[in-house]
Amino acid sequence: LPVQFESKSIFSPNPTGSITAGTEQNVGLGNAVIHPQGIVGRVILTTKQRAQVMFYSHPNFRVSAKIMDSRATGILRWNLKSNETMILDYVPLTIPVRVGQEVVTSGFSQQFPENIPIGIVESAVRQSDQSTWVITVTPSVDLNRLAEGFVVQNTTDPIEQDPTAQDPIEQDE
Repeated sequence: LPVQFESKSIFSPNPTGSITAGTEQNVGLGNAVIHPQGIVGRVILTTKQRAQVMFYSHPNFRVSAKIMDSRATGILRWNLKSNETMILDYVPLTIPVRVGQEVVTSGFSQQFPENIPIGIVESAVRQSDQSTWVITVTPSVDLNRLAEGFVVQNTTDPIEQDPTAQDPIEQDE
């Protein structure tokens, strides 16, 4: 669903933005918000015609991600120390990581489809006393220039059960 950003608060302690779609357009809590260049955030509040988006730079934002070349997965979060990059945690040291590798969504989430761009590996440092890397990622989407995007609406339908079917455990033998 294409949307425009009406307002953005990207430099506040809790970065969010307001988009031009809400529950009347089937926007729901948790829906992913993306841009052709990559991820933007997720919907955290809805009204009939508007929704509030938690940007990827929010301290509470997390997404399952993978390094495209190696398919190594981890959890991506905002780097509160630099305030310009993201951190990919929990990638084992046994996986080689190189500057310039692409980081994308892993698909291990109900909100974000697989292979949506996130950013590029800027550095990888061994975490002290751990067996994992601390990987710094430069985001693909510049929130300062963001004006429009797309809401990824969850289209998975619950499995429908035949009302005439009997539970196999309760069937007479």
